[in-house]
Amino acid sequence: MDPDNLPDPSAAPHPDSVIRLASTIHRFSIPFIDPGDQLSFETSFKTCSAGHQSTTSVLLQADTHRHAIKKSMADGKLSYPALSKSLLEYIPLINQILLSCKFQPESVTLDKRLVFSWHSGIEHTKDKHKHYFISEALMFELVMSVATYALSESNIGCDACVSGNFPEASRHFTKTVGIFQYLGEDLLPNWMAKSKQHAEMEKESLAETRVGVCVAFTSLYMAMSQQMAVATILIKPGVPNYSLVGKLCLGIAEEFETFVSTLRSKSPMHLDRIDPAFLTLITFCINVQQALSLYFLARSLWIASEYGVAIAALDEATIAMRVRTSPEKRGLPEMDEKGPLASLVGEVNGFRLHMSTLLKSWERDNLLVYFDKVRERERERESGLDAVALLNYCRVERSVTCLTISCLIYTSIHAMQVPPSVPSEKGLQPIQLKKAEQYILEMRDPLPLGVVVESPSKVAVNVSSDATSMQPTPTTSAHPVEP
Repeated sequence: MDPDNLPDPSAAPHPDSVIRLASTIHRFSIPFIDPGDQLSFETSFKTCSAGHQSTTSVLLQADTHRHAIKKSMADGKLSYPALSKSLLEYIPLINQILLSCKFQPESVTLDKRLVFSWHSGIEHTKDKHKHYFISEALMFELVMSVATYALSESNIGCDACVSGNFPEASRHFTKTVGIFQYLGEDLLPNWMAKSKQHAEMEKESLAETRVGVCVAFTSLYMAMSQQMAVATILIKPGVPNYSLVGKLCLGIAEEFETFVSTLRSKSPMHLDRIDPAFLTLITFCINVQQALSLYFLARSLWIASEYGVAIAALDEATIAMRVRTSPEKRGLPEMDEKGPLASLVGEVNGFRLHMSTLLKSWERDNLLVYFDKVRERERERESGLDAVALLNYCRVERSVTCLTISCLIYTSIHAMQVPPSVPSEKGLQPIQLKKAEQYILEMRDPLPLGVVVESPSKVAVNVSSDATSMQPTPTTSAHPVEP
């Protein structure tokens, strides 16, 4: 074999394990409607919709699409595209019914209570029996439907990621960002501002209906969308722009940190209901993205002939990929064989082996050819609390304020951007793409509702000005007054 044609070990391409680690994501379950739910809009609004063909038609359509959604959810092989399609058709209908009640409260009577029953897809419970949250608020049904649409789109993105179609995955995550952004910045704040039971709802309601959760999930899916952008770059042939990729990875780490800090400060009750395995994965992803940032920084510096600094940066990347010795120190969380990170052990080991081989090659070349000075690193140092350690700390030290927590998280990640062995002027600045596809809730004209004379068999409904809840009021029927 011609020695001149041998591959240069110092320019070894990034392995597939780097792509898989860079695109590690989490798939959430979708919320579920109670299968025993017998709700029917047509039945409940039968009297006040009588004589209004357009109203009856919309109510029947809403029933048809809601039944299709329930059927999709109950299917063992859930089709997320089919579910998203049904939700897209259903959401404008439930919003139209809501607006009709809002603008004509004096004309609304129900023949049968509307009782909506949903199970959260975000919250985690060890109980095998699903807990369903029950509400008579039309706004609750609308919010849960929109949140389900967001998570359904995210799962389509997850499927695309698994198949290697990273651009398609990015598009769906970007769409998910826009939906959660609409929930967290528009729909839910308006609902909460008009609600008289905000504190009670905060404690009892599902995570999908909380402003803080939706704002946090906006950051989470921004990070996941950016992960797909990085993976798209890495799968292309040739040498990527290592500096750009490193900045993107650092931006991803910051988005994950923002996700955690937002949940901690704005919705701590619901943070405690999220699967601990997911929080472990988030900690893993934060550290991996920081390690990848150092790795790509090193590759860019080596190409720029800054050999000593490149070696120092790559050495730091190898340290970042080690399992931490305690929750307060830098590194990956424990990777047990039966733990939540078990499936990633092979990828981590592959990345470690690649960096170790590359580092030895660089050190040999520098020793024999370049003679560039390598700044010594501090072998033992702490880098601040990571996300999960911080959460555990905050659960014990309840006196720590949300402001302090946010500052600690901010300090933690920025302390790790430029390790001591890498000159500060050589460090990368994070890039956050902040990609979001704007979600617009379709508005349709309110439906006509007829005024009905009260009778013992009807339940009069008092619809508040914001149409967020429909509370039965006393008539000659025996229905109790709702609080």
